[in-house]
Amino acid sequence: MVENGPGGVWGSMPVRVVACSVLLGAVTVTALLPLCDLLFGCGCTWPSSGGIEHCNIFEAGLRHCPWCIYPRTADLSLASMLFAQTLGAWAVARRRGGLLASLACGTLCGAAVAVVARSAVAWWADYPL
Repeated sequence: MVENGPGGVWGSMPVRVVACSVLLGAVTVTALLPLCDLLFGCGCTWPSSGGIEHCNIFEAGLRHCPWCIYPRTADLSLASMLFAQTLGAWAVARRRGGLLASLACGTLCGAAVAVVARSAVAWWADYPL
């Protein structure tokens, strides 16, 4: 294995940031439908368990999930979460934080932005919080 400074290949700040961003992004995109349900209580679930089949957009008389009824709000929220995850991982990595610290910070930043995005989208779509 080629050593890259005192910490090996993981000692490189760009490598840590890219690794964290790819890992956190993959988890976030994979879990987007359950995250939709967590944030909006709409009924979305893992694709293998039905995906959006149980979403409240199919229920007459209920307020409809803003991410499902307005997909661009989901796109903007996802982009904001991915950016926050990368920024959080970068902030720790640039201070020579380890891989786990960068992952933790990226996770917390992404979660914070998810809560803010949920509030903004719910307000915009007049969806009950």
